[in-house]
Amino acid sequence: AALVLLAALSSVAGQSAGCPEGNSFVSGGGSTFCKLGFMTFWDCHSSCTGISLNLPCIQRELDNLFLFNHVADEVEYIWTGMVQEPASPTADAGWKWIVGCPSTFTNWAEGQPNDNNCRDEKVSMLSRAKEGKWVDAEPSREDVACVCQQKGSGGQWGDSDDNDDDVDEEELAAQRELVARLKTAEQVPGCAVTESDITAKEFTSPQGVAYYDTGFRSTFDMCFEECRGRGWTLPMPLDAAENNFLGMIRGSITTRCTTWLGLYQAEDHSAKKGWYDRNWAGLGESGFRNWAKGQPDDDECVQESCSVINQPNQPNLEWYDASCLSTEPACVCQKQAFLDPTVQSQPVSEHDRKEKTVDEWAASELPRLMNDPHTKGVCGDSHWTEPAFGITLLCLVGSVVLNCALLIACLFKRQSQRKTAAVCAAPFP
Repeated sequence: AALVLLAALSSVAGQSAGCPEGNSFVSGGGSTFCKLGFMTFWDCHSSCTGISLNLPCIQRELDNLFLFNHVADEVEYIWTGMVQEPASPTADAGWKWIVGCPSTFTNWAEGQPNDNNCRDEKVSMLSRAKEGKWVDAEPSREDVACVCQQKGSGGQWGDSDDNDDDVDEEELAAQRELVARLKTAEQVPGCAVTESDITAKEFTSPQGVAYYDTGFRSTFDMCFEECRGRGWTLPMPLDAAENNFLGMIRGSITTRCTTWLGLYQAEDHSAKKGWYDRNWAGLGESGFRNWAKGQPDDDECVQESCSVINQPNQPNLEWYDASCLSTEPACVCQKQAFLDPTVQSQPVSEHDRKEKTVDEWAASELPRLMNDPHTKGVCGDSHWTEPAFGITLLCLVGSVVLNCALLIACLFKRQSQRKTAAVCAAPFP
């Protein structure tokens, strides 16, 4: 019924000023729209304002449903007027409607916005595949439909009365200024940056945890020492919300790509063991984990005793083990006081660390992590003693059982032969 109503409404629509004939439609909420074809976000904005119209200001579910149903059979995506402020620290921060739009309505798809694959996606579009919900996108995409919206009489959004003077000059100037800033802040897709892009920045999560993006990439020990010099430490997420904020920091070099965590592996363990709750470079404790499927795995027999969040070109907020000697991960510090060495905490398990101060930890564990086998591989060394011992024990047990079975069979055969011989030797009655 809703689809029939929306189709009927579109058929009685009036023609918007400046809109090509036959391309103007009115929604059930009283908003007039105009279709202009496929183009980039920048071209769409210029085209809309060029005919005294605006990018869509969606204030209600009915308008969003109308846009989705009216063009769902024709296009995959439609640009909206929801944009992200330049220099927003995370993918989901700083979103606002284009200047002049009073809407507070949002309709993001699950997991959106997300800066997919490290892209700087700072504009939004309505998605047919997401059943009319929104996803963030790069403004340079050319496969997105441009649909403009017309204000009604008195310059009010959503009023169906026509008015030739739709765009207020001050609003238009402000819109163009915002679009110009978005263009200036536009980045090349991917994680690569130039030296001129690298700047250190500080961020605070909604949970109140402070982070510092140092602006460079390096090995685990170098990043630890950089953070330590500030009195901070490597990140230690305590829950999913903090993990997601850390993985989505978009300040300088990070851009939601691989970033060091403070979690490390204890000595002489197989890939999936030894990642204890107290094995954090800041001497803190956290039982939260967010390993990706199959992780940790010591990929290609390389000793990977350190951990990162995200992978290059795979910013999925999940964790991976990594060689502590890798120079790919970004250095992000977390503001967290080191444990007071005068306060002796009670051991929580047999795996409780011996080091009580950060200096002791740096002197003992850090060299061990950086000297773990790297180039030669670990498939045949002590790192695999646990599974090797299990296999050896299984073989020994199997051998004992087999030998016992053979011995019993042999004894049973001998006993049978003796009985047969005794019967044959007995005289006939």
